[in-house]
Amino acid sequence: MNKNLLILGAGFCGLSAREIAQDIGRFEKINFLDDNITQAPDGTKILGKVNDFENFMGEYANIFVAIANPKIKLNLLNKIKETTPYRIVTLISPNAYISPSAQIMQGSMIEAGPSVPVEITGLAEVPSAGDTFNAVEDERLARELVDQRKHEAKQEQFNAYKKVTLDNLFNQIAEGEIKELPIIVKADVQGSVEAVKQSLEKLSNDEVRVKVIHGGVGAVKESDVMLANASNAIIVGFNVRPDPVAAESAARDGVDIRLYRIIYDAIEEITTAMKGMLAPKFRDVEMARIEVRQVYKISNVGMVAGCYVLNGKVTRACEIRVVRDGIVIAEDKISSLKRFKDDVKEVAEGYECGISLEKFSDVKEGDIFEAFIVEEYRED
Repeated sequence: MNKNLLILGAGFCGLSAREIAQDIGRFEKINFLDDNITQAPDGTKILGKVNDFENFMGEYANIFVAIANPKIKLNLLNKIKETTPYRIVTLISPNAYISPSAQIMQGSMIEAGPSVPVEITGLAEVPSAGDTFNAVEDERLARELVDQRKHEAKQEQFNAYKKVTLDNLFNQIAEGEIKELPIIVKADVQGSVEAVKQSLEKLSNDEVRVKVIHGGVGAVKESDVMLANASNAIIVGFNVRPDPVAAESAARDGVDIRLYRIIYDAIEEITTAMKGMLAPKFRDVEMARIEVRQVYKISNVGMVAGCYVLNGKVTRACEIRVVRDGIVIAEDKISSLKRFKDDVKEVAEGYECGISLEKFSDVKEGDIFEAFIVEEYRED
């Protein structure tokens, strides 16, 4: 490897060639090109103008750009990149990048093996100990990588924020993290909203105050989930269901949605959660979402709903929750599940089927059947 060094410009603040060489590596021969002076501070003769560097590439394979002016320096670096085989490398740390105008050394003139200390200048931010540096040839890519890493770090920090749920409510109260429990109430009618709101607010005690920050009529919407996420609230639904977008947002953001058919169940569960006494309980496991597209009334059989499975898989063992305009109308069991004229055990997503219920018969076109099974579970 050619060990000769050519220094472009006199922007080395009066340092001698020897001092520069000690900072950046060992070289057999060091010389200068400069537009303003004819002799370096240590007496070394200037060989020529800066833009004449191409004439010396045979003898001086390594280039050190010592020009202080960022604009001139960047133009020179671009010219070096275009006219010589040396790469202009942009270094990036996890949260900062070095633009080419901030660089000092170009090309492959420095090789640092394991345990060799190096000094890097031009970082926009101070990296943390243990951060890994990556080298890319394109400044745009460096910026994109840094932005992506910053976003991922921000998301990780945000996800580490502990959302309040009924399952961890008592622990957060005991640790002094919760002084107020915000709740969003959604119900089928306004009278139920007020009843649930008043009943829950009466649960306040010396350790935590229950505060209903919003109450509304209708299904749980994405806007409710966004409000709960922003205010660290629990959503309590009475005789309503979340729409698919809201359910997906709640699962993604860790928002706790509790759905009840009986008001006393809501009061009892929140009370026991505040006391840290939540017992093993049952939960509904969603299996399929089904749309009623046509209703048939057959003699000796009764009502049969012509359905299309929107997602999931419905089985004979599933129970059915009838939802109309976001309001739970009824819950019932499947009495028969058919494909054409044949009884089947299950129907998968994207297929049509006929469903009849054991008791409920007031089914209308456009109703949504939510197929679910009930399972018992115990919190760890």
